[in-house]
Amino acid sequence: MRRCLFGVMCLILALGLGACAPSAEPTDEPAPASPTSTALSSEPPLSPTPSPTAPESAERLWTCAGCGGDSVWAFGAGEPRLVSVPMMYSFYGHSPAAGQILFARNSPTQGSGPSNISATDLSIADLDSGETHILVAEGVVEALFAPNGLDIAYILATPETYELHWLAADGSDRTLARDVTFAWSIAPSGAAVAFSRESRYELPIDPGVYVVSVESGAEVKVSDVDNAGWGSSADAPVWSPDSRELLIAHWAGEDAARLVLAQADGSGEVDLTIDPVYADMWWSTVSIPSLLWAPDGDHLVGSPSASAEPYGPSPILYYRLDRASNSLRDIVLLAEAGTPALWDIPGQSVWILDNDGRPRRLALP
Repeated sequence: MRRCLFGVMCLILALGLGACAPSAEPTDEPAPASPTSTALSSEPPLSPTPSPTAPESAERLWTCAGCGGDSVWAFGAGEPRLVSVPMMYSFYGHSPAAGQILFARNSPTQGSGPSNISATDLSIADLDSGETHILVAEGVVEALFAPNGLDIAYILATPETYELHWLAADGSDRTLARDVTFAWSIAPSGAAVAFSRESRYELPIDPGVYVVSVESGAEVKVSDVDNAGWGSSADAPVWSPDSRELLIAHWAGEDAARLVLAQADGSGEVDLTIDPVYADMWWSTVSIPSLLWAPDGDHLVGSPSASAEPYGPSPILYYRLDRASNSLRDIVLLAEAGTPALWDIPGQSVWILDNDGRPRRLALP
């Protein structure tokens, strides 16, 4: 399941996520529920494995979705390095504009909402002062910074349902949508949020992927893709750079894999295929849960759920999106193992995580 039903599934997910998290000492003790101040470390590296240091203002902080601990990767002008952050249960994002990180501080103590999903607090930390503050005390399933780095979107569990909220920089908190599930993302424009409504979550819904306007709250169904609770956080809809299209992956569960190109205004969707010339390649599949969309709107970097050996790592591929044929063409194998993390120079190079969970830069063709 994508989001853990509280209990055994949470433990399984936590063990799996540990493979991509930065080095940090585990703890069984939840963090205190009241705001605290946490000093950021400036210790120098003590070994060939980077030790956490203090972040610099120009750096972007990142770690894998849902990972916790007390350090994250910092990407700047030089090589990536580990930096210290307040101890967290789950990292949600970094705002260079505000100099803050968004995270969950405390481990869940019980399931929340009608499907008993793990949920906890929503906290924010100022990287200059080291001070942390709880924004929402409980019930938050996931959260994201808006592209402006000031507004925040989050999913809140209530006894009846799961709600998509928009917390603006002025402190106003609005409900954008109800009966949402947990594959979601914010448009690069910041004007809309794409989210799923999936079966198996005990909600009265029409399954599919929807887009809601941040300003008006009007929503439209853009795709019939229903991941039915399977998959991972990598299944979040991927927005085109101009916020007009979405790529929606369906790769887990019993149904056939799909990669759907949907119009964000709800005017249509098409299933993409792989150019038949690559039919015999071991990585030839539309089962691509991890994607980055290049600024030109026509190229993608992705990691299909395929491997050259049984249970081996997934490769990194570079695709051209051909809208005329609704296919992925001119495919280049960039690396035989890795997971796309974030852009280095958008459209020119990317950061990936290797099999050891360490970042590596890849230049694009």
